[in-house]
Amino acid sequence: MKVKVFSIEPTSEKGRFQIILLIGRQQHNFAMTVESFPVGDRELQVTNGDRDFREMFKFNQIVATDISKLVSKVRNGEVVKLPIDVGEFNSEFPQVTLPQLTVNN
Repeated sequence: MKVKVFSIEPTSEKGRFQIILLIGRQQHNFAMTVESFPVGDRELQVTNGDRDFREMFKFNQIVATDISKLVSKVRNGEVVKLPIDVGEFNSEFPQVTLPQLTVNN
């Protein structure tokens, strides 16, 4: 399913944004925060999604990262043309195959 970002809007709380996404045909609303920390002579920005965002994208980290980058751009005053496709949502859980262990006695 395609993931499309429709809206990234700042809220009244500094560093907090309301995000509207379309995943497939279903609309989702999430809150994200951007915090800045000085590190040496630079500024480090940390973008976090709310619990629902983290749960929704825990197996879709590349898409989550792309959304976070867009939120960071908006926070920094860069122009982001919306709506924008940010990738494919994989709704299937990853299959983990463990190697067979043999014990030699």
